[in-house]
Amino acid sequence: MDNKNLILNLVRQDNPVDPLSYVHDIVKEHAFNVLCQDILNCTKCNLSNTDRFIPCGDINSPLLVILDGSAASKNKFCMTDLEEKSLSNALSLCNKSIDDLCYIGSVCCSYQNAPGIKSRIACKPHRDKIIEIIKPKSILLIGNIAYKSFFSGFLDKNSNCILHYGDLRFVATYILEDIPGFEDVEDTLFINSVAKAIDIAFN
Repeated sequence: MDNKNLILNLVRQDNPVDPLSYVHDIVKEHAFNVLCQDILNCTKCNLSNTDRFIPCGDINSPLLVILDGSAASKNKFCMTDLEEKSLSNALSLCNKSIDDLCYIGSVCCSYQNAPGIKSRIACKPHRDKIIEIIKPKSILLIGNIAYKSFFSGFLDKNSNCILHYGDLRFVATYILEDIPGFEDVEDTLFINSVAKAIDIAFN
């Protein structure tokens, strides 16, 4: 008996009500680790000789955050320290912490200049895979590069509407430093966008 039939028989023995979700939950962590290794090994574009940003955070979170990333983004969350502080502050107003969410860069390598379409296309399988693994209820896009990874045109700095891409629901907001009043994030559209994404995901 091959391995697939062995696994199928084990699933049948447990007789879960939802077999697909049952198997997904079992293999989720392994699939996440495989994805991280694939990102580390990727050589599909000219950014592949730079630092990598692998997905991190809570893989069971109903909210996935996709960020622009850049050479200035040095921490594990693919954010600058200032961005991380501001996002943490925004989340705290929603009774959440930065560790409650899952994160991936729109492009998984660091860059000095905005990555071209080739790099965004090269990273599309990584973005698609993390969505398949996490199965988020909502996705928060932070930055124009993150936005353009799914939608055409440019992100409106004054908008935080809910966007749809297939069955997925997105809330998009501009990169933190480009929002007027960034230093006082509680008074910006950014906090409203975070709150809207949290509400969709956790309620």
